Amino acid sequence: MKMLFLLLSILLYTSSSFANCKGTHYIYLIHGIAASGTTFGSMAETLEKQLLDQCIKIKTYEYDTGNRFKTIWDFAKKFEKESVFNKLKKDDTFSMVMHSQGGLVGLAFLELAKVSPNFHKIDSFITLSTPFHGAHVAKWGDFFLFIDGRLSPFGKQELIGMKYGSLNYYQLINAQKNLLPQTRALSFGGYSFKHGGLLGEDDNIVPVYSSRTNSIFLDARAEYKNNELTCGAQPLNSVPYILVKASHFKFDRHGIAKIPPECINDINCGHPALIPIIDHLNGRDIEQKQIDNQKQLSRFRVTLYIESSNAPKVEVLTYPESNRRILADIFKLGVRPKKIAEKLYSYSFDSPMKKMNQSIIEFEVSSPGMKSRRIFTEVKSGTSTNIITKLDEI
Repeated sequence: MKMLFLLLSILLYTSSSFANCKGTHYIYLIHGIAASGTTFGSMAETLEKQLLDQCIKIKTYEYDTGNRFKTIWDFAKKFEKESVFNKLKKDDTFSMVMHSQGGLVGLAFLELAKVSPNFHKIDSFITLSTPFHGAHVAKWGDFFLFIDGRLSPFGKQELIGMKYGSLNYYQLINAQKNLLPQTRALSFGGYSFKHGGLLGEDDNIVPVYSSRTNSIFLDARAEYKNNELTCGAQPLNSVPYILVKASHFKFDRHGIAKIPPECINDINCGHPALIPIIDHLNGRDIEQKQIDNQKQLSRFRVTLYIESSNAPKVEVLTYPESNRRILADIFKLGVRPKKIAEKLYSYSFDSPMKKMNQSIIEFEVSSPGMKSRRIFTEVKSGTSTNIITKLDEI
């Protein structure tokens, strides 16, 4: 009888607490490739305990990762259908905290939801080591596609979509450029750190230059004269970026998304991403943060998307001073971009810079029967440069 009375008291207290809420803040946790909701450890319990807003409901969205036929667009459509997004009431708000590929699912969701009357209710869009421009896992993940993917933890279409210069990323540029700034977005990246020095420029899976969504961007599709030079560079967006000492998953260091149980009652538990996540969800403005010595980062990536009716050739005319001079000479001989869709090609590479963290690069893009085009833009260590251009007929 006493137990029944206690349960009724708890139920009545919970019901009255939500009854006093003007609106509910729904927070969804979305995991990455070959993972599950356990990726986040005790994050849900910690947020419930530590967020100022008590009118919250935290949910975990799990999807069919590993299915060799499904893409992030399939997962995003399922999320739009199964989440409460289209059922939000007048004063409800909606947030997402995403790890790895989960952030790409979130971006695809933004593309699908951009016409919804509830789009303005998105309060926060937080990504943890999301490969906004590609990931190494897409390269070596192919080795795990045993028996055409039937025994693999990685979905074949997921890996194809995560390759540098994929059609997937071309289709997500609009979401990164125009939709993220409307969602109070915040992105985190991780890096390997040992014995006081930089061990690697990634979190063992996603490079720093890819986990940063506020990359360098140039849209070079305007009309042009033959061999005309197009110059320029601007931030793809203004989303704050925080670089922390953490690995993609929990190995010998903090997993960037995995919150340990001791953090539930103590946000000063040492997890490097937890306090900024809580501050952001509490509505505070978050400043961009970098590691102390930015010069330790040297690697950059360039991805060029070319809209052309004929297969193009890319020649690198000016290249940053590099530790890979032989590679630079190979680039100057010209390369053939890969075809990723009808009349669409891409070319992507990464490289280190020597004794600098910012430089320029110049391309010439040409094709038989098309006007050639020269492109001059900026590259920066720890950052991706994304260019969209097109070739016109002569």
